[in-house]
Amino acid sequence: MRPALHCLIPRPAEVTLTEGEFTFTRPLQVSDRLPAIRERLEFFGAKLADDATAVITVAKDKSLPVEGFAITVTSNAIRLTASDEVGEFYAQVALEQLLWIAFAEGTDVAKMQCGTVRDYPRYPMRGLMIDSARHFQSKTVILSVLDMMAKLRLNHLHWHLTDGEGWRFPSLGAPKLNTLDGRQAGCYAAAEIAEITAYAKDRHITIIPELDMPGHSWGLTHLYPELACDSEHPGNELCVGNPKTMEFMLHRLDEMLALFPESKFIHIGGDEAGTGHWEKCPKCQAKIKELGLANERKLEEWFMVTMSRHVLKAGRTPVSWCTSAVMPDGHLFQAWNDVHELMDLAWGTRKNLVLSSLYIPFYMDYPQNAEEPHFNWMTVQTEEMMYDGEPAAHMERELGDRLQGIESPLWTEMVPEWRVKAKFLPRAIAIAEVGWTKHELRDYHDYLRRRLSLESAGYTW
Repeated sequence: MRPALHCLIPRPAEVTLTEGEFTFTRPLQVSDRLPAIRERLEFFGAKLADDATAVITVAKDKSLPVEGFAITVTSNAIRLTASDEVGEFYAQVALEQLLWIAFAEGTDVAKMQCGTVRDYPRYPMRGLMIDSARHFQSKTVILSVLDMMAKLRLNHLHWHLTDGEGWRFPSLGAPKLNTLDGRQAGCYAAAEIAEITAYAKDRHITIIPELDMPGHSWGLTHLYPELACDSEHPGNELCVGNPKTMEFMLHRLDEMLALFPESKFIHIGGDEAGTGHWEKCPKCQAKIKELGLANERKLEEWFMVTMSRHVLKAGRTPVSWCTSAVMPDGHLFQAWNDVHELMDLAWGTRKNLVLSSLYIPFYMDYPQNAEEPHFNWMTVQTEEMMYDGEPAAHMERELGDRLQGIESPLWTEMVPEWRVKAKFLPRAIAIAEVGWTKHELRDYHDYLRRRLSLESAGYTW
């Protein structure tokens, strides 16, 4: 078995081994600030005593980077240090992995080689997306995804809550939306959302709720046809030239802001809207003329800029799928389509924040093997392909600090809730290392050895 310090996932920035071992066969004194570590040691059958000379402690160290931590192992002590509360949490998560390796052969021979781990993340945003609009997931499944993310030091869950097939957050002002269930019934109660967001906060995970518009709205336009360009034949797009549509969606956005009071980011959709209905719509054409706009795409841009500014005014960061639109300063573009989107943001005139979610290789709905249910236009995207993916697409210098990190989406047209974890794993483990570990330190075969070492020791995600 490899030394425990060399088995961590994500791979640490620095690992130094020294002479000696810390043995777990004697009584141990564990800081009260490490309840998860105490619980794990009790699970393994270790003896805990408040007067033991072998100690496991935790302390602050402001010299470490944000979210950073260090674990120092000597023959008589394991000392965790962290720059902040988040780093302290991650130090405990990392130490728990080390304990599984140390106890792999049994409590009576459990030991850990001495040395130091010093670690911190590559990107501030490291996340997954789960689509609850197409197939609804129970609260239990969402909580299990958050538990998995915490073990991987993933810190953002993008929650796709509305689409043509489903509307999953409660609306008091438009209650018919709560019945929208094209594939599977379900709408989260306000109390469930509060419980999920609190659970995420305890694990230092930020929820990014999404209200998708003006496309992906055929369910909404069928329930409220007065918001469609053609009420007799409602389409997939909202009528963006109708003042009532703007008012209606701003109210829904306010409902989302109220339900997620601690979410720094609010996603407002913005992708894959067709222009056909707008081209024929008198209201849309009148608005284009009134505003002096060049075309229907500029009308869509005006609508989305209004939504973005509304989020900014509320003190949050608006996020949208990347398009050619020019959005306000402070807006975060999620680049998803292909590398050309990233190139446009790297070399173009727009200087917005960027989140990388390129569908090849980062989309989780694509199959891990050819036997999985999938659409015929999808390619197989293996764990190795995701691990070898590069969020910056080698435009790190051009994007600079604007590149916030990586997010790997799971769209669920073909994924009922009982397959969610199977779709995420093991590829989410690879994504976690892509987002956390410097590019030059990543090596797929080394990663695979570490993953198998942890799983062979009994560790689960």
